[in-house]
Parts: sequence; C-alpha cells; structure tokens
Amino acid sequence: MQREYESSLAVDVIDQAKAIQRRLYAALTASLVLNGLLLGILIGTCWR
Repeated sequence: MQREYESSLAVDVIDQAKAIQRRLYAALTASLVLNGLLLGILIGTCWR
C-alpha cells in the first residue's frame, strides 16, 4: 500500500514538472519571438 502511494506520488510530481517545463518553453519561445520582432523594428527604423 505504501509503495503504491509513493509511486503514484512520484508520477504526479513528474507530471507537474513536465507541465511546468512546457509552460517555461512556451514563455521562452514567446519572449524570443517578441524580442526578435522588436529587434527587427529597431533595425528597420535605424537603417532607413
């Protein structure tokens, strides 16, 4: 009984870690895209 509880707890922790990782990757990608757009706008306005 104890072992089953512990293994299910470990699975929950792993699932949570995966969800957090996915959210982090999404936020990182979004910020990179935004930075790229801002950089492109800056370069576009400066090179005219």
